[in-house]
Amino acid sequence: MPYIVAILGLIAGGYFWINRARNVSNAAQDLVGVAQDVMSAARRFGFRRRYNEHPVDSLQDPDVAIAGAGLAFMDLAGLPTSEQRDALLLSLQSRLDHDRAKADEAMILGRWLITECGAKAVLQTLGQDKRGRSVAAFDERDQGCHRRQPHRSDPAPT
Repeated sequence: MPYIVAILGLIAGGYFWINRARNVSNAAQDLVGVAQDVMSAARRFGFRRRYNEHPVDSLQDPDVAIAGAGLAFMDLAGLPTSEQRDALLLSLQSRLDHDRAKADEAMILGRWLITECGAKAVLQTLGQDKRGRSVAAFDERDQGCHRRQPHRSDPAPT
């Protein structure tokens, strides 16, 4: 009888450790999936990381900068809730005329920028031009504060 109990104990222990190994494998696959999501979003937006400059300065697409700024503002106020993230996603879709997938990719890259630099650093770097001066002009889609001269490719005001 003690041999049967010992064999059952070994089988139960082996089953326990096999399940733990499977869980570790699943967690590793999830991490790889997240990394692949960030890399594929970066490729679709044409993001190229230059190692000798700040990640925010490497941005070529203003939509990623807008998403990063929105996420940074939410991070400064505390950990954003899922409702706040959904509201930002809907706002990006409507203001930038993107579908859900493209807005979600912009939010993924914006989140990556925040994890690389921190929310304050993202906002400070986005708030400066290349010469280090603070700027007040935002994107053309924002009807708010503009201190720049109109460009010839800008649509005529209606």
